[in-house]
Amino acid sequence: MESEARRSLEAVISEIETERIRAHVENTAKLFEEERRAVAELARFVPAQEYYKWNETWSWSMRNASFGACFAFYLGTGDLLSKEETREVLGMKNLPVDQMTLTTEEYLHGLISMVNELPRLAMNSVTAGDFASPVQIAAFVKQLHAAFQVLNLKNDVLRKRFDGLKYDVKRVEEILYDLRLRNLVSDTPSVRCDRDRGALYKQMLGDAK
Repeated sequence: MESEARRSLEAVISEIETERIRAHVENTAKLFEEERRAVAELARFVPAQEYYKWNETWSWSMRNASFGACFAFYLGTGDLLSKEETREVLGMKNLPVDQMTLTTEEYLHGLISMVNELPRLAMNSVTAGDFASPVQIAAFVKQLHAAFQVLNLKNDVLRKRFDGLKYDVKRVEEILYDLRLRNLVSDTPSVRCDRDRGALYKQMLGDAK
């Protein structure tokens, strides 16, 4: 369900030209229509009141789909896609919750997967001569890490993955430290405008909006 979107997003990491990154994000946004159809089709086979009985069957795919939506949105706006917005992008807004939804755990797994990719994006941005993006990435990663710290996570896979976020924070801080030593950046991250956020969100929703 998530393979095409994920491949398109992974290609972004190796890009160094802003226009080509934007093209990848726009192409990926169009793929969410396919994911919405897949989610709707899957929901048809889930008996009423039995979502959690079968959820583990497709939970991994939902984590990846959540990652795809959140990462595409971040690349296009520098902002965070909320859980409810992610549900809507994946076509779950009008589906019965007892048959299909995005769990908080799946959403959080998607966010962690997104953060795991950001240090590499920061490094490639520096290689391309873009010294502003790593500042924004570092601020975003640290904010998300701080938000995770207030959650009361169980000692399970999600907790272990959260514990690994400190290494992503360290990697982006090291990149930022090197840039500061060379006086290549300021400490103020650039901020995208709300219009960019709304425009990409509508594009990701497509006919579902």
